[in-house]
Amino acid sequence: MLAKQQERARKAAQEKAKLGEDEAKAAGARERERAALAKALEAEAGGDASSIGGASMGTAGGSKGLRKGAAIEAVLTQRHSKETTDLVARQYAERTDELQAALEDVLEQKHAQKTELLAEWSERVEAARLLDDGGQERVRVEKERDMALEDLKLEWEEKQKDAEESVRGNLETKHAQEQLQLKQRQLAEIAGTLEQLAPEETGRRQVAQEAEREANELQRF
Repeated sequence: MLAKQQERARKAAQEKAKLGEDEAKAAGARERERAALAKALEAEAGGDASSIGGASMGTAGGSKGLRKGAAIEAVLTQRHSKETTDLVARQYAERTDELQAALEDVLEQKHAQKTELLAEWSERVEAARLLDDGGQERVRVEKERDMALEDLKLEWEEKQKDAEESVRGNLETKHAQEQLQLKQRQLAEIAGTLEQLAPEETGRRQVAQEAEREANELQRF
């Protein structure tokens, strides 16, 4: 079991290192995306017809192209959706691995205890067999052995359930925090990008949010 624990620790360290590398690469990609988005918006402002994130920037309804804020959100939302999908997939794989590891530990311990129990009862059955009582003692001892094995089975079924619930409980909290952190980062990224590339849109949104807040307050009275 020690060897398995060491192997799991090594694997966990590798995965943590890879996760850090992936995040560093993703951060660089986000910066490049923002620079490209700024360039595209600048070109659009100069009258260069283009497409941003698949959103047409042509004329519509008498206004030139989509609002900058809508174009920015179209780009970021598409990537954010993929980020969320990737996170959920990684969390699913982690949960599967942790549950498998917990099950292996339980089964290994159960096997060791069962082997010890069988050895103990084997001696008792053999001693009962040697008695000259027509096999009655042997039958009684074998019944006790079978009951002990059944108790062992039930005991380890409960331990397996407890181990699985422990893994799920620990990961549920961890995964919820990861999803919350991702959502907070994505919202902050949208706000920061709007503030940098479309400050006029940020101002309009703040006014709209304040108006909505005041309207909600009035509805309470």
